[in-house]
Amino acid sequence: MKKFKKLSEKIVRKISRQIGALKAVFSWGLISDKEFLLALKGDYESTCQFIEDFNKRKNPAFFIYPWNKKATIKQLKRKFPDNVNSIIERADNICNGILDITGAGKIDLKKFSYIPWQYDFINDYRWSQKCYYKNIRVPYGRGEIKVPWELSRFHYAITLGQAYYLTEEEKYAKKFIDLVKNWIDNNPYPFGVNWKCTMEVSIRVSNWIWGYYFFKESPFFSEDFLLLYLKSILQHSRHIMNNLENIGPVNRNHYLSNLTGLIYAGILFPEFKEAGEWKNFGIKEIFLEIKKQVNSDGMDFEGSVCYHCFVTELLFYTFALLRLNNICIPNEINDRLEDMFKFLLSTIKPDARVPQIGDNDSGHLHIINVRAPLDFSYLLTFATLFFNKSVFNIKEFDFAPEALWVFGKKAYDRWKGIKKNRLSEIKSQYFKRSGIYIIRHKRDYIIISNGTNGQNGKGGHNHNDKLGFELSVEGQDIIVDPGTYIYTSNPKCRNKFRSTKYHNTVEVDGKEQNILGDNLFRMEGNANTHLKEIKETEEAIDISLSHDGYRRLGNCVVHSRRFIYNKINRFLKIEDKISGDGEHNIIFNLHFSDEVKIKKTGIKTFTLFHNKLNFPLHIKACNIKEVNIEEGFISRKYGKRLKAKVIRGIIKTVLPFEYGLIIYIDDIKNPKEKK
Repeated sequence: MKKFKKLSEKIVRKISRQIGALKAVFSWGLISDKEFLLALKGDYESTCQFIEDFNKRKNPAFFIYPWNKKATIKQLKRKFPDNVNSIIERADNICNGILDITGAGKIDLKKFSYIPWQYDFINDYRWSQKCYYKNIRVPYGRGEIKVPWELSRFHYAITLGQAYYLTEEEKYAKKFIDLVKNWIDNNPYPFGVNWKCTMEVSIRVSNWIWGYYFFKESPFFSEDFLLLYLKSILQHSRHIMNNLENIGPVNRNHYLSNLTGLIYAGILFPEFKEAGEWKNFGIKEIFLEIKKQVNSDGMDFEGSVCYHCFVTELLFYTFALLRLNNICIPNEINDRLEDMFKFLLSTIKPDARVPQIGDNDSGHLHIINVRAPLDFSYLLTFATLFFNKSVFNIKEFDFAPEALWVFGKKAYDRWKGIKKNRLSEIKSQYFKRSGIYIIRHKRDYIIISNGTNGQNGKGGHNHNDKLGFELSVEGQDIIVDPGTYIYTSNPKCRNKFRSTKYHNTVEVDGKEQNILGDNLFRMEGNANTHLKEIKETEEAIDISLSHDGYRRLGNCVVHSRRFIYNKINRFLKIEDKISGDGEHNIIFNLHFSDEVKIKKTGIKTFTLFHNKLNFPLHIKACNIKEVNIEEGFISRKYGKRLKAKVIRGIIKTVLPFEYGLIIYIDDIKNPKEKK
């Protein structure tokens, strides 16, 4: 019966796509003037009459404050001259055809005879401009669909707008207008890869809106272009409303981005008859979704720290826009957003970067400033100003200049007036619901991952990292999660980077903690996780956890791990116990930052040298015959990977079996001296 139901649903979907494709042929490209006028509130006889009225409007409010323009620019130039120079340099590069695209790096558009909106130029894969969007397929193993998607997100619209604000040079306005016109001409609705994913449509329309508010006073922003722009905004918004990504067993960040796009368009373009529906639906749903998609301890339910930051961005910008337009946010919803920022505060490392627990696709809603990969510290400045709370105001991270573009000229002075918090005051935190345990002591940092699969068990953005950890010393990464690297263009690498072997944990018999199937965004929920005990004293923090992902191997194989961080003598001890019976191969892995060099000093001892630390660290393995240094990779940014070292031990033994690792953090000549 279930097979028949699935087959019938598949047939219905196929027929629906075919009918949709036939209808789309007759609605190719932009809507007509007549249809546009019918979509408007009020009785307009011509588009010219409407555009004349539209250009006179003073509301609704957006983040860019024209009346504060001179003061904001003065603050930027006086306090953040390097940031100003960086904006202008990047905007000039864009004007010269050089774009920095996530997953692709810097590309020179002059190498192409056209802008490659439909082309993955990294893997030489092209999508048809004439293919109906529902028939577009993800070419697993052949192309990376994120390349054209990222190009079409229009993050560079903000960079061009910032440069225009700072210099008043019209070349930046002209470039934005040329790029939008070119995109509209070469991505006719509803065909091609850039209409396939509603999240991409939502992010694009949100960045186009920033572009409008930056450039609307430019003489190049003509009435003809404004009409073209507004027609496309209408088309984008209708497409979002008609293609919401809320079909399936669970909603996720894609649906939240859809709602953000609808709220942006609904609030900022009330002239459309449908705007009220977009706004009201978006607000109602986003208030419901934050309760569904954010765990009670504040972490995004997908189980990825980087996706948590992306979702925090989506919700923050949306709620900031609501507040700017005097739309009430219920206290319980506001509190849930604050909990998300508190999770970030606890999770962020002393170097302002976040750990890579779960997937990282380097995604953003808006890019107001270019930062080092994994640096999300600007969100804490946003939280400081949004909630007016000193707990988020970390002295070591300083003021994020992004805030001036969001909160206006008074942002810096407000921030200065809020009491400062220090990294040393951020305590160890244990997020039991999400399975994240963070040990902090001065500038030493350890994060442990032992959560169940996110997305209500689907595990779409999880990795096999149960009982894995990261270690930073004096603000420098030592042991790291290798990251994500890539998605669809290389399924083999995708699965390698989310495998047990690519995490700082234990592999049994070469098997995965959770089975990885053919779906690159799913994993089976084989591993049940368990917190045994947490003890904290003035001397040490002691955490014991376990998972049973290997119970399917028979003999009740369970991995238990105990972390003991000694605050006084400054060492981390890891005790592993593999329970069960029978003979098994036990493999443990330690992945190191690319800035760490390793010297083997004995059969079971190693000395670590970090480029930015003036003392070495030492590792000693206990009850293991031999441990070796191997070559591996890490990835801090989507689409990029670096060579790095791995320490790996392989033990063939009869269970139960116990062994230990001790990482000596302070500068000592002989690890044997330390008890």
